[in-house]
Amino acid sequence: MEVEAPGTPPPFPSSRAVHSLFLFLAFVLVVLVVVFRWRYCRQRLTLEDVTAASTFGGGGVAHRRKAAYESKSVVIDTLNLVHWWTKLKNIKTCDIINTIEDTAPFFRSKYTDRVIYVTKTRERVGGGDSLEMEKLHVLYQTAAQRNRVYIHLVERLPGDPLLACRRPPCSHAALGRDDFYIILLAMKFNCPVLSLDRFRDLVDMKAGHLDKFHVYSYSPFKAYPERDYVNPTAPEYARMVRPLTVDFSSVLGDPPLV
Repeated sequence: MEVEAPGTPPPFPSSRAVHSLFLFLAFVLVVLVVVFRWRYCRQRLTLEDVTAASTFGGGGVAHRRKAAYESKSVVIDTLNLVHWWTKLKNIKTCDIINTIEDTAPFFRSKYTDRVIYVTKTRERVGGGDSLEMEKLHVLYQTAAQRNRVYIHLVERLPGDPLLACRRPPCSHAALGRDDFYIILLAMKFNCPVLSLDRFRDLVDMKAGHLDKFHVYSYSPFKAYPERDYVNPTAPEYARMVRPLTVDFSSVLGDPPLV
């Protein structure tokens, strides 16, 4: 039996062993890349999902996503925009009107078909407050005509008790009537939504945590608003999904210094 002399280095692996090790590491690297790309694409599709299996149109998911990106219409999460644009915590109607005045020219230059602002009444306004609603009608109708945009004002039904008070765990979804209508319009026109929100409460809204509501629509081509009625639990909305969203900064740059 031969005994290696002290200090003798271990034998170097054969070329076949080195080659096998190299192939194994390459295989592991390819698997990791494929898994990472799959998870990344799946996440983007979740955040920017525009579904083909909706009641508002057909076509493949990729086709509808591309069409939404290229759309000349846009729906704007107006309250979200006002917070971002003005840095105000307590928003008044005048702040909404001023933000529409400031931003409408930028949006119209990029989206040449329809620029649609969606906002809502304060929780204590609406539901029969006719004097306050008349003032809002005048302000929003004038703003729509002057800026050549569409404005939708979402209002609680008259006499409707707030679901937010009855179901505290779902209070955000119960107050999200403007978010629901934003998604509805985005699906109708197959266009993006300008917002920093991801609309994760849509499932709760469709499950009954959001009550029925009215919508007043102000057009630049009409002298008076039209009123619509929406029931979020209606079967035709069951397959609505979260829309493709675009950040405000991609169109407006940085907000003004306050």
